[in-house]
Amino acid sequence: MQLDGKTSLRSRAAGFLLSGLAAFSCFAADAGTKRPPISLGPSNAYNGTVSGDPTAPDGAAVELRRVADVDKAFGNSVSLLDISGKGGGVYVVSAEMSVNGNGRAVLWLIAYKGGARLLVANTERQPVQAHEGLTERQLAVTVPKNATRLVFGMALSGGGEAHATALKIRHDAERTAARDTDAKGNLDAFIATVRARALYADRVPWQTFQASIDAAANAAQSADNYPLYREILRSLGDRHSTFRLPHESDFATQRTRAAEKPRVERLGTGVGYVKVPSVSGVEKHSSRELSIGIQRQLCAIGQDVNGWVVDLRDNSGGTMWPMLAGLFPLLGEVSPGAFVDREGKVFPWKIRGARECDLSQAPVAVLIGPRTASSGEMTAIAFIDRPNTRIFGQASAGLATGNSPIPLPDGARVVLTTTRVQDRSGHVLEQVKPDETADGEDALEAATRWLPR
Repeated sequence: MQLDGKTSLRSRAAGFLLSGLAAFSCFAADAGTKRPPISLGPSNAYNGTVSGDPTAPDGAAVELRRVADVDKAFGNSVSLLDISGKGGGVYVVSAEMSVNGNGRAVLWLIAYKGGARLLVANTERQPVQAHEGLTERQLAVTVPKNATRLVFGMALSGGGEAHATALKIRHDAERTAARDTDAKGNLDAFIATVRARALYADRVPWQTFQASIDAAANAAQSADNYPLYREILRSLGDRHSTFRLPHESDFATQRTRAAEKPRVERLGTGVGYVKVPSVSGVEKHSSRELSIGIQRQLCAIGQDVNGWVVDLRDNSGGTMWPMLAGLFPLLGEVSPGAFVDREGKVFPWKIRGARECDLSQAPVAVLIGPRTASSGEMTAIAFIDRPNTRIFGQASAGLATGNSPIPLPDGARVVLTTTRVQDRSGHVLEQVKPDETADGEDALEAATRWLPR
């Protein structure tokens, strides 16, 4: 199962970036404006260079760099593609990208019908950051049939600089054919999924929604009904079920990545420290690379420390399995928790792969807080009732429920809360509370005091 965390800070960052790009692209999309194949968007905080053509076989190249400290600023490249009369379909923007400094680079695309904006998409859920090195990103967007023009490019927010090569756009005929955008077919699949699998399906006031459901069956295309899907998911009241657009669903199959580089280090004499960030994606090879990397760092200093701090305070969720696999040396072979479905069936967690070393007898202090959410909370739960373990900080976000990603025919995805969670002793809980309450860095200080030296 994939667990999706709540990322309000990320959402706010994406909000100002998208609004800025949308405002800029309004004049960029003007059919009467003749523009080069690629250019820089106006910015008072960024400059750079562009060359090439995103529609050519070799694509385009972009360099963006921050030159002034301006709040909520970004730099971007911009290109236009006329798709009048082509019937929409899946368009893929891709590039090889790297970042130096603390910036976040994304690909973006906006679809228009004339001057009306139909769709805004970007890769903010999978930004490129410095710790990833050179990496490929793809943004595969299902463009409405009535779209006439696409505006797209790369954007950089934060500091430092970003580089992109082979920045291209193409129509993906295979994915277009595979996605069924029929409104009624997708509506029926969505409703069947919620009724059959949602943990709290009995909370949905179906009679209240019936008129909207009847009207939705006659919509022009499936995307027209996405607001209704979100409204029905909100009525579940689980605070965790979400809806992913087709291009957002594709991110899960791309390379697994951590929101920041995991940290493993010594804190003074006798204390080891590991910070486990949010992790997204379910691609197996990169998931294993990530978890093995954490394990090997743990094992490298494991014999030189007497106890460990596991810091989950900034872990807002994502995919739990690479997190648990990375901490496997500390968790031991016993199943550290389980999912429980609405019929009461229990699915014990099993950490796959081998342990690089055995640190399961070492004392562990776990740090949590209000930003610890979803699979971040699952990772904390994995330590509950582990011998020689104590939890410090503040209560977690209260989203410790299991989510299942379920695809719809048009490529969108329902990330549906389907299970509760129980710890290794069989206690069901949706929030993790500390054994010792502490604020901010006081939690780390309390944890290190408790650990043996």
